Amino acid sequence: MTSHWAGLSWRGLTAADSDVLRALAMVCHAHDGGSPFVTDPDYLTGWFLKGAATAAFADDLLVAAGAVREINPTGVDPLTAITGLVHPAWRGRGIGGYVLNWALNAATSPPRVETEMLTAEQDALFRERGLRQTFGEDVMRAELVPALGWTPLPAAVRLREWSTQLAAQFFAVYTAAFADRPGFPGWSCEQWIEWISDDPDFAAGCRWRWIPAAKGEFETNGAGTRQAAYQIGRPTGDGSLRSARSAIRRWAIS
Repeated sequence: MTSHWAGLSWRGLTAADSDVLRALAMVCHAHDGGSPFVTDPDYLTGWFLKGAATAAFADDLLVAAGAVREINPTGVDPLTAITGLVHPAWRGRGIGGYVLNWALNAATSPPRVETEMLTAEQDALFRERGLRQTFGEDVMRAELVPALGWTPLPAAVRLREWSTQLAAQFFAVYTAAFADRPGFPGWSCEQWIEWISDDPDFAAGCRWRWIPAAKGEFETNGAGTRQAAYQIGRPTGDGSLRSARSAIRRWAIS
C-alpha cells in the first residue's frame, strides 16, 4: 500500500507483530479509557490476526492498524467485523478514516465496526460513513482504597463455584442474559462450554458463582489477572438479584 503520509509505510500484520500491536493498544487504552480487554494478547490476536489486516509503521513504531474478520460466513446473517487503532500522537491526520475506508472496502458481508474505546472523534467518523450504533457498554471503575466493606448476600441465596455438573445451568443464565444482544452467536450448550473453558484466564482459576433458579440466576467472573468484574443475570422480581449484584461487586473488588 502506498502511504499518503510522509514517514509511514504500510503492510499487513503477522504473529510476529503481536508485541508492537499490544504496545499500540496499551497506549490507546491509557489515552482513551474503555475496556481493559483491549490490551489482552489473546483478545488482540482474535481481533487483528485472524483475518485480513493493514498497518502503518513509522520506522519500527506501529502507529495504526485496521482489521476485518468474517463472522458466521457460511451461516445465517454473516457479518464482517471491523476494528482499528490509531496512536494518539498520530491522530487528526485522516489516518483513522483511511483505515476505516480500507476495512469497509474489504468487507465481504454487512460490516459491523467494533471498538472497546469509543471517543467522540470515532463516533463522528463512524456516523460520517453512514454507520449507526447498535450496542454499547459502559466501563465503571472504583478505587481500591478505601475498602468498600462487605455487603451481605440475601438470606435465600447460595453461592456455588463453576463445575462440570453446573456448566449447563451457567449456559442457561448466559443465554437468558445475552440472547437479545446484537451479534449473539446462538451457540449450543456444548459450544459455549468449550469456548468459555478455553479462555486462559478462566482456566487459570477465575472464580464463578451461581445463584439457584428459585431466586433467579446470576454468575460473575472475579477478574483473574485482568482486574475487572463481569456479571450477568436475569431479574427475579423480588430484589434478590440486585442485592446479590451489590454483594458480589464488593467481593470482586476486595
